[in-house]
Amino acid sequence: MNLLSHLLFAISISEVLGLNTVIVAIFSVIPDIDFMIGLTHRGLTHSLTIIGIIVLISFMGYKIFGKKKYNQVKNYHSIVIGLLAHLVLDILTFMGVQLLFPFGKFYSYNFFNSYDVESNLFVVFVSLVVLINKNLLKKKLMKYNPRTIRLVTYSLLIIFLIIPIVISLFNQTVSLNELISNPEFFDEKSVIVNGVVCSNISEYTSNAGNDYLIFDLCENNESIKIWLLERFYNNVSLNENLCIEGTFTTKYEELEITNIKWVSKN
Repeated sequence: MNLLSHLLFAISISEVLGLNTVIVAIFSVIPDIDFMIGLTHRGLTHSLTIIGIIVLISFMGYKIFGKKKYNQVKNYHSIVIGLLAHLVLDILTFMGVQLLFPFGKFYSYNFFNSYDVESNLFVVFVSLVVLINKNLLKKKLMKYNPRTIRLVTYSLLIIFLIIPIVISLFNQTVSLNELISNPEFFDEKSVIVNGVVCSNISEYTSNAGNDYLIFDLCENNESIKIWLLERFYNNVSLNENLCIEGTFTTKYEELEITNIKWVSKN
């Protein structure tokens, strides 16, 4: 998602919950610092691992410096909500996020592309509606204990992030023949395939600056085009046997698997 979407979405949550909006806004865009420091995008900085570390550091600061000096109660929750809000938006996209870094997969709801104008406009629209009605929403929440509201908010956000992890446990391997024989059924779904790299490997840089390795994956005389982010897995060679999890799509000239979530050698 773009910067405006992340900011407005996080700010709308902050305003309704009465948090420190400046802190929420800052931490809602901090995960994308991976672009600037050379890390895999949506890896470490988009994981529950880094959130856990930051939460621990914030909590320790609260205990060491105390409520008055550190003003930690509101700030502590503002940091966590800002980070979680960023992950919630990014996990909706085809690329997903590596929630359990450093352990393998990228997890996603596969709802839309991060750069879709319509998707970002929808997030902006919903966020603005929430901001316009923030006083009404805050009034409705006043009858509940603040701790209960925080607990419910955290629970909903964490559950939302965990659902794709649970769903991925039930993903089954399909053959290339199944994909090619019934493309409409698998279109825009997450699939796991096995095959051999059976073509030359070419490189492509997208308008968004992403570097891809493009090659054919073959199985029993069937083949499919693979678009693999180079920074995710850059050691592909001809005749290599791979297991790949990604999104199958029919919207291009060739049948393709894109938005790769996992690659391993067989």
